[in-house]
Amino acid sequence: MLRIDNAPFLFKNSTLKFPPKPNGFAHQYGLAILSVIDDDTIIITETNNDF
Repeated sequence: MLRIDNAPFLFKNSTLKFPPKPNGFAHQYGLAILSVIDDDTIIITETNNDF
């Protein structure tokens, strides 16, 4: 989990995708969930989802 204080508005309502992780599954990607705490704080949580 990554907490960003004084986050610029550029990150708001955006979707970030991390590169595929080398785990043997070609279609598995690391996705990021952005949680806006307030106008200046965003928490980014990386998740692993199988497709």
